[in-house]
This record gives sequence, structure tokens and C-alpha cells, in this order.
Amino acid sequence: MDSGCPYEAMAVDPGALILVADEHCPRKAPVCLVRKDCSLAACDSDVLRRQLTTDPAVSSPRLSGPRITISAIGNLCNYSESSLYLDCNGASLDVTQLLFPTKLHPPGKIGDMTIIKMDHCNLKWPQLKDEWFNDIIRIKWPSNLDALSLQGANLQQVPGALPTELKVLNLANNRICNTPTGDLKSLKHLDLSDNVNLARISDVHLSNSLTYFGCRNTSLADFRMDVLTYAALTRLTSSTLPSAFQTSGAYINGRVGADPACTASDNSLVLPLWPSNSNITWAACVTESPFKGVRESTPSTKSVKGLNRFAGSVTNALFNTWTLVAAVVAMLGTIIVIIYRRRRAQRKAVMGSTADGLMDDLRVLEPVRIPMSDVSLQVKVNEGAFGEIWRGEYEGRIVAIKRLLPERSSVSDIRSFIAELALMTRFDCPQIVALYGVAWTRPKEIHAVIEYMGLGDLRGFLATRPQVHWGWKLRVLKDVVDALVYLHSMNIIHRDLKSRNVLLDATKGAKVTDFGVSKEDFQETMTISVGTYRWMAPEILKDDHYTVAADIFSLGMILSELDSHEIPYAHALNPKTGKAYVDTAIVSMVIAGTITPSFTPSCPAWLRATAQRCLAYNPHDRPTAIELAHSLSSVFVGQYEWHNNRGKRNELYVHYDTWAIIGTGVFTVLFVALIGWCVVKRVHDVTKAMNVEHVYQQHAPNTNTATRSAKNSILDLTGLYKIRLESSALHLETIVGHGSFAEVWKGTYNGTIVAVKRLQNVRQSNQDIQDFINEIQLTAGFDSPYIIKIIGVTWTSPSDLRCVIEFMDLGDLKDYLATHNANVFLWPQKLQMLQAITSGLSYLHSLNIVHRDLKSRNVLLDSKKGVKLVDFGVAKEDIQGTMTLGVGTFRWMAPEVLHESAYTVAADIYSFGMLLSEMDTHHIPYEDLKNPKTGLPLADPAIISSVMNGTMKPTFTATCPGWLKLLADACLQFDPSHRPTIYDVVSILSKVKVS
Repeated sequence: MDSGCPYEAMAVDPGALILVADEHCPRKAPVCLVRKDCSLAACDSDVLRRQLTTDPAVSSPRLSGPRITISAIGNLCNYSESSLYLDCNGASLDVTQLLFPTKLHPPGKIGDMTIIKMDHCNLKWPQLKDEWFNDIIRIKWPSNLDALSLQGANLQQVPGALPTELKVLNLANNRICNTPTGDLKSLKHLDLSDNVNLARISDVHLSNSLTYFGCRNTSLADFRMDVLTYAALTRLTSSTLPSAFQTSGAYINGRVGADPACTASDNSLVLPLWPSNSNITWAACVTESPFKGVRESTPSTKSVKGLNRFAGSVTNALFNTWTLVAAVVAMLGTIIVIIYRRRRAQRKAVMGSTADGLMDDLRVLEPVRIPMSDVSLQVKVNEGAFGEIWRGEYEGRIVAIKRLLPERSSVSDIRSFIAELALMTRFDCPQIVALYGVAWTRPKEIHAVIEYMGLGDLRGFLATRPQVHWGWKLRVLKDVVDALVYLHSMNIIHRDLKSRNVLLDATKGAKVTDFGVSKEDFQETMTISVGTYRWMAPEILKDDHYTVAADIFSLGMILSELDSHEIPYAHALNPKTGKAYVDTAIVSMVIAGTITPSFTPSCPAWLRATAQRCLAYNPHDRPTAIELAHSLSSVFVGQYEWHNNRGKRNELYVHYDTWAIIGTGVFTVLFVALIGWCVVKRVHDVTKAMNVEHVYQQHAPNTNTATRSAKNSILDLTGLYKIRLESSALHLETIVGHGSFAEVWKGTYNGTIVAVKRLQNVRQSNQDIQDFINEIQLTAGFDSPYIIKIIGVTWTSPSDLRCVIEFMDLGDLKDYLATHNANVFLWPQKLQMLQAITSGLSYLHSLNIVHRDLKSRNVLLDSKKGVKLVDFGVAKEDIQGTMTLGVGTFRWMAPEVLHESAYTVAADIYSFGMLLSEMDTHHIPYEDLKNPKTGLPLADPAIISSVMNGTMKPTFTATCPGWLKLLADACLQFDPSHRPTIYDVVSILSKVKVS
């Protein structure tokens, strides 16, 4: 007897479950399970169920158990969600009664796609009347469908007319013998790979929106298309690599021809596809316009002319090679003649003519101009890429004379030389080579007269002397640092600091020279790569923004030379060849931060430690020149005697300490003057050493007074006075945590348990302290129950700054997940925590602030106060909408942050997606991933590279709730614009119900 149930005729067992969303489901239920007699089997009216997985059929989370096997899908017209996901793993699924809603509900900010994904299901589609696609009308896809995946569904035909706005179509790994037809110009991704029965593609109309085309392992023998489709395909880069490893391009293999009948029509032509790829041979039958092609027996005159124009351009490009070569040769000849004439005219301009303005440029050197007759050259002593150095005489004393090489006489070369000399006229520092004067008769013959340094340069000195006393080396280092203090106080970056540019003299010590590439740092950052690469900082090699910190990195390289007497990386060998790395390999590793110069076993500990600080990959982690001068002064104590009038030195220290507090500019000048007093000599007896130590303790700056006063001079503490606490009321007890910059202690303030954050001892640079101050000021301004509260701050000096915050008795989320398994830490509690975290983020984002380091370590828990966000050391207001400084912890970082490209608050959403994976697995992201070759955990660089390429995401457990997996997928979208906003996430979580 007919029960009136539409599913009664389905070829499934009477007790089999059918997934439906129709009138048979209770009200408010998005989906339910019925039997073939339409009796209700299972339903959950509160659950959001867009992801249905099976093992062996389809698992629908939260219906009546973790795994529910269904055998069919029926009417889904009342389905109220934006996507449907089925992964049958090869199971057979009856869809003969499947009906979709006419439109899927808009997804809001959960991605930007409405998706139907039915992968690896042996779908039982309705029987087809014949082979024409027009007759497959039983399946009607939603009109606003954006993405459809039917991979591995055992299909022989593509069911139904596809929506014209479809952007993603995956038909890989089926048995289809023909493709969908019609206008698919919105498609960005089309995959037809692994369809061994596919022999013909025709009437598929694509556009330049296409970014991916997969068609590997087919029997394709006839490929027909219109001109626009041909243009869309040829603009893709072809490859024979497996499509699983690619996200864009054309991924094909084999040999594909065109039907010979193609050329029988006047408005069609056989043209090659991707002819530059020698591994494949593909041809296509190209017609001028859609739906005309070979079906039109009498093409219009306009159509024929249009296609002939197109065919003519392609034919000329492909077959008239010799004509092209001849044209290129003729063009090159013309260019050579033009260049020759231009250079000849340039030479004439330089040879004394004032028309180019060079004589006007020389006016800046008039104050130091000397008669050419007073300068005599004697012997050439050195030569570089641009200039040569002669030993000579001026006013009866030996001098060095620098002039341009004869082949370096272009207008730009001369102007660069003038600019270098003009800069040198501003210097007045005993640690910088002095410019005595400049002589010229015409611009090409400029002679710069500079002081002569009798021992040559540091590189040559170290290379010819295997043993040099450390007392002498320390003096050289001190002189170089003093020079940098002077230059950086004038906002000048040397940009080519290396041992060749440090000159030595037995009496005058060491002096820095060669300012041909120096530049005032008025804009604070620059992007022109200059200098010699073995001494260059990573940010310069990357053509990235850089500051005076680049000189500090170069100084670190000089420190390695002082230890080893060899150029940096001299002993860095390629483990595969046993030979020295080629230059490009070294540059690449320096950019990546994977190589640093080596030091000998006998290297003094202080030098190694100083070098490591100077060679920090992050410019902000490097010390300033002033800080280095302070630290070097402590090295002198107990080893070297300060050999000048103690009364004057004491007076200078008093002024130094006073001016350091008053102002930075005055302090800098006084400090340069101070170190000019200090001459050192080796102490040979214990009595003198003890005496010097006593004097130093009485007069010299120490780590608790003057040194920190120097830091005071450039730090702004004014914003902290309103929250300053009494230091005597604060007591530290035990350390409870530490990171790369700071450590956190448990303590008490006026008897109340508090947490105290302070910088680590190795993080005491001006930049570190200022960053800490900024973090405190930022956090103190927050007023949210979901963000940690600052009680106040104490300090006796800026380097002793302590931030007192409320204590959270359950520690951080990472440790809590590690010590509480899923049987104890249940989803209702997790959901509450996630809602608190998103509330904290929504507060920050409402202020245009990006946290930039959201991770489980920075989520604190308390048995009474709940969940709060912490650690805003890298947070920053997003006033401009985007940032480019890569900060945070890489396993939680968004791809755009790892790329150091522009990013916004969407970076926090990505990090939140990683935190969702932790909530599910109780492990940090990617912890379960192994190297397939070694079986060991993936190395950090491999993870970073994959995340940057968008080919890796964290894994989730089999018991992960569907709502969490869906939300995580949305948050982890590679494109930041496809991620939900924090307000969308808050709204979604508010609708989730768990028990």
C-alpha cells in the first residue's frame, strides 16, 4: 500500500537512514534522519550540521551518536545552512530523490562561499534518458552555489545544469566521458583530472578569472573552445606536477590533439596550447565565439575576419621565428648606437663642461678647497671598485689621496664622490679619518686629501698577523664603536662597515673610513642595498627597511674577524660537497637567519656574547652603539689602566651622569668627548690592577647608576606616573613563567597575591625597555573583564621596571589543556572559554588594536575571574589599517604575518583558528605532523614554508564537533578577506549549544 512517503521507492533497506530537510523534520530542525517510510529516526533541533562525514558512510555529529551510517539523501529544500559537506569514503549513497533548496542561505563572514561538497561517494544519480546533458534536469543546483566538489563520486555524467556564477568545480577522479557545457566564465578553479574516460571537452566557456585548470590522466583527444577560453588557458603556467601540490596554473600531461574536422570550418583553427612546455603536446580547436564553432556551417564575414586576425597573430608568434630574430637584432643594433652616442656625449660633458652642473655641485666643497699644486702623489697603495688611494704629501706631511678611477668618470660617479666628501667635511671625531682638503681643476680630477694611516686596513693587518694581543684588539674595537656612537648621534648610517674600512695607525689607533655609501637617516629607514654582502645585515640583503642597527650587525661581523683573523663565513662548508658555500648560498642563509659567523674555541666570552647580541636577526634586538660603549668600558676594568688625569675624569663622569638625565643630545656630545680621554695600556702587575679597579668603582659609570641613567635619557616614563606604586610594598616570591623577553613572578603587593612581569636581564636595551613601557601603557588603558588588569608599576630605574598585574590562579590555557584531557575538560566549559576569548578580541578590535600574538600561552585562567587575554607586548593600534612587522609565535601566525606583508585584525582571526585546533586536540598546532621521509616531527622551517604557501593547516580529531571544525576552517582561510570578523565569530558562538 502506498504510504505517500516519497522515499518508499528508494532502493535501500527498510531500516536504513535517510538524511532529509523537509516537512518530515520537526520545526526548527535544520536536518533530520528518517526511514524509507518517513518515520522519524533521529533529530537534534539545536545543532548546526553542515559537515557530515562517514566511516563507512556519513557521520552526522550530534544526531544520535558520534557515527551514524546513512544510506540516502532525500529532499533538502528546507536546509537552512550555507554549505553541505559529505565525505563517504567510497560508500554507496542513494541520491535519486535528492532535491536542493533553490538558494543556499548566505554564509555571512564564514568564508565567502556557499559550498556543496560530496567527495568519495558512490552516488546513485537518477537514470539518464540519453547522453545529452540537457536531459539531466533532475538535479537542480542552488542558483547562488559558489563551490561544488564531486571528486571520486563514481560519476559517469555531470548531473544538472551548473549555476553560471560557480567559482570552484572539482570533478576529479570520476568516470565522466564529457564535461559540463555552457557559460562558466566565473570559474576560478576547474579540475577534471583522473577521469580516464574523458575523451572530449567542448563548449566550455571560460574567462581570465580562471587560475587553476587540472586535466591529468585522461583520454582527451578532442579539445574545442572559443577564443576567450583559449586565452584564459594559455595565460596559465603549465606544469606536469601532481595537482595535489599546486594551487594555481595548468596541470596536465600526455598528448592531446584536435579533431581533423576542426579545420573544415572557416571560423575555426587548430592552435597549440602551452607550446613552451616540452614535456607535453596539446592542441585545441579554437572558434571565434561561444556556441558557434564547428556547429555553424556558414560563418558570418565578421566572424571569419575576427578569427583570421587572431589566427594571424598566433601564427606569426609561433612560426615566424627568424623574422622575429632579425627584428630583435636590428633593434639591438639601434640600441647599441644610441647608448654609444649617449655615453660619448656624457664624456664630453664631464670633460670640463659646466653645462651639466658639476661645477655648481663642487661649490659645496669650496670651504675645504686647496690648490692642486700643493698636493703631490708618490705611490699607489690601494684600489677599490670606484676609487684608488695614493700615498702622497701635503704641506710637508704624509697624506693619503683618494681619487676616482679613470673608468669611473660618469656624472653619477662624480656626484657620488662629491657627496661623500661633503659628508666628511661635517665630521670632527678622532675615530673617523679626517679630510684635510679637496683639490681639483675640473670635476673629473677631484683629489681628496685625507689623513694617512700607517698600518693600512684591519683586514690586511689581521691576515698577515696570526697572533695579535687582545689588548690591542680591544682598543681597535673601542675606536670603531666610538666612531659609530658619533655617526649614529648624527643619524648617519655608515652602510659599508667592514674590516677594509677600518684603518690602523701605530700612534692614532683605529679610524673608520669610506663614506661613499653613507647616508643621513632622516627618514629613519632605507631600502637600498649597499655595502659588502658578508658584512651586511639581513634587512639590507632583503632590500627591506633598515636603520642604524644595520651598522651594529656589520660590527658583529668585525668582531668575528677580530677573533678568527678571517673574513666572515670563511669556514662555512656545504655538507653535501665539503666545499665552501657559494656566495649566493651565504646570502640566502643570512636572509633566512640560518647562518652566523663562527668563533674560535679561544674566543673571549665577552666578545662572543657581544657579537651574538650584535648579530641578532631582529634589528630591535641589537644593542645601540652607546650601549656597546658602556659594555666595553666594563671590559677594561681589571685588564687595562685608564691612563689620564683622574681629577678630570671624575669631573667628566659627574657631568655625564647629570646631562644623561637632562637631555639626549647634550649627553651624546659629552659621551663622545668623554671617551676621547680614555687611553689604555696593558696592566702588568697586580697592584696596579687593584688600584684601577678601585678608581673605576669610585668614578666610572656602573650598571646600577650612570649606565642606567643613560637609558633614562631616551625613555619616556611620563605616562606611567599615574599608576606608579610604592616599591617597598611589592615582594617577589617565585618565578612562574618566562618568555623570550620577560619573566613573570608570583608575589604580593600590600598582602594581596599578584603577578609581576619584568624584563629579563638580557633584554635591557633601550628598545626593549621602551617596548615594555609601551605595552604597559597600552594595557593600562584597557577596560574589559576579558583582558588582564594592570594594578600598577614600580621602578627605581627604567631597567628595573616591574609591572604588577592581577594573578590568575589556573595558569595559562596551554598548560591547562596539557593537564586536563577531553574526558575532564568538556565542551560546555571550552565553549564558555572561547566566548570569553572572542569577547576580549572584539573589545581590542573595536579599538583598532591587533593583538598579534594570540595563542594558548596568552590566555590566562582563574577559578573565579574566568578567562582573560594577556601579553600585549606586540599589540599595536591598527590606525592605518595594515602593518608589516612580522611578530608573534609562528605556529599561530597568519600567512600574511609570516610573509611580513600588510595585515590587519584578520591576523588575529587566523590565530584564533589555531587556538580552536588546540581546544580540540589539546596539543599545539602541527604537533602530530611528521616528515614522511624520516618519521620525525616536521622541522619549523618546513611548517613555516607550508603555511606561507597555504598548503598546511592544523589537524582535528575524529570527535571534533562539526561547528568547531567549520568555524576553524573559516578562520584559517589563506585570504584574510575570506575570514570572518570577530563580531561574526561572537555571533556564531552565541548560537552554539552543547551538552
